[in-house]
Amino acid sequence: MEMIKYLSRLDLFHGLSEEELLQLNHVTPLEIRNKGTVVASPHMVPKVLYIVKSGKVRLYKLTAGGKELTLDILGAGHLFGEMTSFHTGSAMFAVTMEDSVICEIESRQFRRLISEQPDLAFKYIELVTGRLKEMEELLEYMAYGSVRQRLLFLLHKLAAKFSPDLEAALAVCK
Repeated sequence: MEMIKYLSRLDLFHGLSEEELLQLNHVTPLEIRNKGTVVASPHMVPKVLYIVKSGKVRLYKLTAGGKELTLDILGAGHLFGEMTSFHTGSAMFAVTMEDSVICEIESRQFRRLISEQPDLAFKYIELVTGRLKEMEELLEYMAYGSVRQRLLFLLHKLAAKFSPDLEAALAVCK
């Protein structure tokens, strides 16, 4: 029952009926992952949408030179793997930064759910376009911003995700 309450609080699933949440609960196994565990990589084939229930997950890509380029850091309530849930192939890695609890929804189940729930499909589109917008902003700052601008952008982004009070403090510093 705790999982159903948790899912209902996520923006993506808010508004689903209790029956739909029960159905979703049956197809979302919880996995406890230790710090440093690779959750997703280009070498893994499963098409899954992941939800971070607790802990933190770092998303990154490897450069041609083998360096890790961090794309995002996710905490409780954040989703990832949304792109691979609809097409194959991703060059993204996801690794836990601390012990984490992660829910997995198989893409086939998720597709069925959004085909039956148009509101859920729209929320999902909003989520994906929001993530795309964030990546576009990140690319712009990385390409054209000074070191100071890049650092401020990333600090602001992390503060907004993990500490609303810190975000307000950073806004005063601008």
